[in-house]
Order: sequence, then structure tokens, then C-alpha cells
Amino acid sequence: MAKAQQEKLPKERGRPRLEKLHARYEIQITSWDFSWSFYLSGPTDRWQGRSHFREVATLILMGRVLAPEGFKYPEALLHLVADPWLDSLVEQPAAIGSIHINGRQFTGYVPIPSNQMPMLVSSANRLLFVELYGTPLRYRKALINELHLNTTPD
Repeated sequence: MAKAQQEKLPKERGRPRLEKLHARYEIQITSWDFSWSFYLSGPTDRWQGRSHFREVATLILMGRVLAPEGFKYPEALLHLVADPWLDSLVEQPAAIGSIHINGRQFTGYVPIPSNQMPMLVSSANRLLFVELYGTPLRYRKALINELHLNTTPD
């Protein structure tokens, strides 16, 4: 009697893939600040390569972290930086921004399309909450995949 041959599945090689973990950070905005700079690009700014001028607009949102509950970094600072060449990216980015921890402060950086900055600055007084979705903190760093600015609590 012959044994029935079973089909063998190909073995996966290498390290097993970790499932992607997600985290939600909610920040209550307590104050905000805006800064704008315009200057000549220097010869060492060749990575810019698009203009002889450089413009930097930053909306800084300050607040306290509400979620996750019991988060050990209560102070939050979120920098929304206008990037005029954001739409011209060739490669798919890994995230829209990043988070890192300085001392006891939760600090985030997110580049935004520069054409959205006037709308954000004009509504900054009404903004109450920021929701960030991304990866959990690991070694005091994380990536931001989604950003939501709200004028009412959800």
C-alpha cells in the first residue's frame, strides 16, 4: 500500500514578521505659536536644489496628553511645518511624521502641504484636540501615520 503524498508548503525563510502595532495619542491643546522665516539659500543647501530662497513656516501646538491614560509624558509639543515640495515626493514615505521624547515632553514633527498652513493658522484659536495615530513608542521614538485636528472633543 502506497502512502498518499502530501503537498509540502514552502517554508518561509528569515525572521518571522512582527504584526504591526498601532497606538493612538490624544492631545488637548492649551496654546499655540506660529513662526515664519524667509531667507536666501546658502551654497551648502544644495539638497534643496529648487530655489535660491528658503521659506519656513511652523505652527506649534502645545498641550497635554490625554490618551493613552496614565501616559508618563504629560506635556506635548507638536510642530506642523509647511513643506512646499511635499506633493512632489517620488517614493512612498514610511510615515507622515515622527514622535520623540525629550525629558518629560512628548514632541512631534509633521510636515504639511504649505497651501494648508494659512487655513490652519486662521483656525488655530479654535483647535482643541489633536489625535495622532501611529506606532507605539519604542526607545522613546515613534512614527505618525495619521493626524486629526479637531475643534470639538470626539
